Amino acid sequence: MSLSFVSEPRFGENVLCFVLDAPVSMWRQIAGRRPIVVAKEIFSSLIDQAPVQIHSGFRGYGHRRKGIYGTCTPG
Repeated sequence: MSLSFVSEPRFGENVLCFVLDAPVSMWRQIAGRRPIVVAKEIFSSLIDQAPVQIHSGFRGYGHRRKGIYGTCTPG
């Protein structure tokens, strides 16, 4: 297990945390596109549009290896 520590935000600061749940199914093609690619495009767009005053973070969840369940750890 690994832990990451981030300093706590002060009250009044603008903080936004993006969370992505990325199971193995995100790599399958749906209508010719992979959902993980669509998610990356959406996150990129949201980050580009966010005001510079926003402090943002990202947390991704998913399996470490394709087809091997029980390996899910926070990233």
